Amino acid sequence: MSDFQLVNPTPGPRQDPAEEYFPTPPWATKVLLERVNLWGFPILEPACGEGDILNVLRRDCGIGACGIECNATRARVAMNPAMVWIGDFLASGPWADMNWLAIVTNPPFSLYVEFVQRSLALVNQGGRVDGYVCMLAPTEYLGGLERAQLYQRGTGFQKVISLARRPWAHAKAMSWFVWHKGYGGPAEIEVVP
Repeated sequence: MSDFQLVNPTPGPRQDPAEEYFPTPPWATKVLLERVNLWGFPILEPACGEGDILNVLRRDCGIGACGIECNATRARVAMNPAMVWIGDFLASGPWADMNWLAIVTNPPFSLYVEFVQRSLALVNQGGRVDGYVCMLAPTEYLGGLERAQLYQRGTGFQKVISLARRPWAHAKAMSWFVWHKGYGGPAEIEVVP
């Protein structure tokens, strides 16, 4: 299999939304990895941009990860050292037939609900019940009627890891939202200085 594959090249619902591209600083990904055990999991990063999360997973931590990016220029940057598809995560593609045990991303915020729903549907298709979905998003996304259904018991919603430090100078408060497939207890909140 090559390191670069073109899938669904026609414009989709998120064709290059430049205003929604916020590269994830390495420290933000490391905060997640210090609190959620993703070691040994095949991970998909479905909005990988230029590979900021992939680089931390693969280069810094030695975790196997693949990515998807709708912008071809960004995907070409991310493909070294990772396997990256150019395509729309919300559409069909070869990634939909694989057994991902974790999906970790900083999604386009306007498609947050769709990314969470798609990720929960794809993680652990093989029947295991220990997969993770981890989304970096504005902390305020904990509220809102459209998103409330994502955080109910029975969805696997496990924790919010709130970042006291802002990943971008102009950013709102950000958090990692974590679902653990099969988890049925109350969600935890941790604030990381």
